[in-house]
Amino acid sequence: MSKVFNVEEIFGKNVFTLGKMKERLPKNVYKEVVTVMNEGGELSKAAANVVAKEMKDWAVENGVTAGVAPGRFGPDMVCTRAQIVTFLYSALA
Repeated sequence: MSKVFNVEEIFGKNVFTLGKMKERLPKNVYKEVVTVMNEGGELSKAAANVVAKEMKDWAVENGVTAGVAPGRFGPDMVCTRAQIVTFLYSALA
């Protein structure tokens, strides 16, 4: 019989969850995120920029990513197989 894995337990520490958002985002931005999640719609550009910055900062602080070069991120870049393997390895470590 194959082993059952609790994916949330394994990957949870490396996910920018609502709880982490609540800790890091300004109250008004967090409220906007929750509203959009519950009711639909789009985040304002200002809120999206705050969320993106906090997600990036959190990911660097927690060793989830280091960017594509020192101090540089490529959120619109395509991930290579090697980068995906690195993310998965980091998540499972």
